[in-house]
Amino acid sequence: MKWKVSFPAPENFIRDFQEYSPLVLQILWNRGIKTQSEIENFFYPTLEKLHSPFLMKGMRVLCKEIRGVIKKRKKIGIFTDFDVDGITGAAIFIETLINLGLPKNLISLYIPAREKEGYGVNETGVKFLASKGCKVFITIDCGISNAETIELAKKLGMKPIIIDHHQVPESPPKARIIINPLQKKDKYPCKELAAAGLTFKISQALFASLKSKNKETERQLLDLVVLATIADCCPLLDENRVLVKCGLNVLSKTKRTGLRELIRFFRLEKKALDVFDVSYKLAPLLNSASRMDHASNAYKLITTDSIFEAACLVKKLNEKNRKRQEISRKILEEVNRRISNYKTFPKVIIEGDKNWPLTLAGPLAAKILERYSRPTVIFNIGEDVSQSSSRSVHSLNMVKVFEKCARHLERFGGHPLAAGCAVLNKNFEKLKDCLEQTVESLLKKESLVPVLKIDAELKPPDLNLDFYRELQKFAPFGAKNPKPRFLIKNLAVEEIKEVGRNKKHLKLLLKLSKNRFVRGFWLKSAENARDLREGSLIDLVFELEKDEWNGWRELLLKIIDIKTHLNNEFP
Repeated sequence: MKWKVSFPAPENFIRDFQEYSPLVLQILWNRGIKTQSEIENFFYPTLEKLHSPFLMKGMRVLCKEIRGVIKKRKKIGIFTDFDVDGITGAAIFIETLINLGLPKNLISLYIPAREKEGYGVNETGVKFLASKGCKVFITIDCGISNAETIELAKKLGMKPIIIDHHQVPESPPKARIIINPLQKKDKYPCKELAAAGLTFKISQALFASLKSKNKETERQLLDLVVLATIADCCPLLDENRVLVKCGLNVLSKTKRTGLRELIRFFRLEKKALDVFDVSYKLAPLLNSASRMDHASNAYKLITTDSIFEAACLVKKLNEKNRKRQEISRKILEEVNRRISNYKTFPKVIIEGDKNWPLTLAGPLAAKILERYSRPTVIFNIGEDVSQSSSRSVHSLNMVKVFEKCARHLERFGGHPLAAGCAVLNKNFEKLKDCLEQTVESLLKKESLVPVLKIDAELKPPDLNLDFYRELQKFAPFGAKNPKPRFLIKNLAVEEIKEVGRNKKHLKLLLKLSKNRFVRGFWLKSAENARDLREGSLIDLVFELEKDEWNGWRELLLKIIDIKTHLNNEFP
């Protein structure tokens, strides 16, 4: 792993903002936050600092269309994606329509089955909503790459409106309205909202245009927005930072019966929720619905008013999630076994099996990418058609890779780092060859070496509780605003303990100076730390944490990586 310490922030930047410490300013600079207004917006995110929704292309036309629908009592059909972003986006939109006076019985919702139908707008869903008498056809978190089915909606007498945040193809569908900040000539400042973030902006615009603006009604939607924004790994900068910071507060005190039950299940009801709670507890349980059964169960959970139904749904989702984890573990072992037999190591890992559920392909690809630092495509091999999910390194846009192999594909779409495709089995080998050749030509070898980005080098005196408290101002942490990572050099290892069920982790006692020590914890490291022993002199990269027990507080180094000074030890 290559360590890369960020270039020092310019001296004039440090000089201009002397109210902040140089280390805080260095971290801000690393995140592209360089002006007075950017610093203030970052440290003091409030709902008043959100951009006007009417800056988004198509927003005024959309509001006019929805006003007409509500006035004339037209039926609306909504086709949404099956993940957390899709179901929360649909819930926000439907709740807004009902709040503005559209009767619930005029709204029809279609959520596709992830395993059987796959991602994107499909013919079955379009025909279902047309059969319900819908006159307006709205897609949420999908649709921008589905020109054919959008045309079908039009032929069946429905006006299509696309609300999507995915990459826009060169020839987008000919929909009545498209809401997507990534489309050409869209001047909206924040380009990386989740689909639920987009439906929240639409809600803001509708409340304003119908003169029914209610700040508290808008605010109560944020518990859903924050789930989607974190689950979809959206960058936690700009508008997303506001939505997540404020949304976590709303989620911690949510009024939604289902979410309260979900939070209670994880015993989180007495704490202020953070990004970790959403990423590793709430969101995986919600996503397990579509991965192991049907997303309608997750949608019911976030919209139910029944405590009994909520408790039953949480129990069911937890059982599905446990099953998902066990199946994923077995598949991961098989993929690792196959990779261990490679004679040469390709730039892209492509694996598939008829017994690997498509619903688990994305998370599995992410784990393979994390371990081997290579773009990964995992296929479910079907009878006639195979479908995939992929994850990529930052220097390779997988949507562009699929575009170059489009002649072999039935469909494809997604984000630069997380995309998917479908291929006829008779074309599978041709596709595999094309993917390997395309990645070989586009991806440089140095891009396959994992880079550990470091915010700054610290000295022992920098490690104190005051600095830890300063770092907490950077929360919430997430994509493009990760927890700051630091390098510290020449520490002596005083004590090493192997801990955990299988002794996979290490606890270290490190010497900062003659009479000062700090504890470090290194996850899943015992096997990779054979050169490490008591007395070793080391450099390490870490995140700064705080350990508390019985009212006592001390710093803890969450170790990311260590380099040992071989043959250079303290006596």
